[in-house]
Amino acid sequence: MTTLLQIIATPRTGEASRTRQVARHFVDAWRAVHPTGDVETVDLGHMELPPMDAAMIAVLFDSPSHASKEQLARRRKVLDELVGQFKAADSYLFVTPMWNFGLPATLKHYFDLVIRPGWTFALGEHGPVGLLGGRTAHAVITRGFDYGPASPNAAHNHLEPHLRSLLGFMGIEELSVVAVEGTMLPGIDDRMEEGIRAATAMGLGLVAA
Repeated sequence: MTTLLQIIATPRTGEASRTRQVARHFVDAWRAVHPTGDVETVDLGHMELPPMDAAMIAVLFDSPSHASKEQLARRRKVLDELVGQFKAADSYLFVTPMWNFGLPATLKHYFDLVIRPGWTFALGEHGPVGLLGGRTAHAVITRGFDYGPASPNAAHNHLEPHLRSLLGFMGIEELSVVAVEGTMLPGIDDRMEEGIRAATAMGLGLVAA
């Protein structure tokens, strides 16, 4: 059975979130193509990730720690579950706005946890090697202003390059993106319709970027 892991990085819900609205059309299209597939969701806007404290760093890198055995066991349990879920997926959908030119803090925190030695990457003879090759990733992104490739503000778009680097580090080289620009600008209804059509096509596997 094919599993799509949807990672949502906006605290807004329902119709208040344009990002979620567009992403729903991707998921509906994906389900049409994968009728026996499974969609799992990690809603970062409504869950508490474990802290990146000294105990968690010790667990991540299997290094000595002054933390208690009980605290280390708690950190390891939640990390094993989080990274295990990420590893088990066949494909990914990242549903995220761009905040201050980059990833929302919750999404960066999530990556800091799932990029785990021995699980999603390994240290090879010539440096790190991603362990999740063969998987595909998709992203539905919204931005308050226009940071598209043809925009004079394009150089300030650090979200996609960062996302590609994080995924590529784990061996996930294929990333397709639908971005809705200018959610705070006039004409957003038309751009939302364009984004919905593009997300539907991406979910059907008709486009790749």
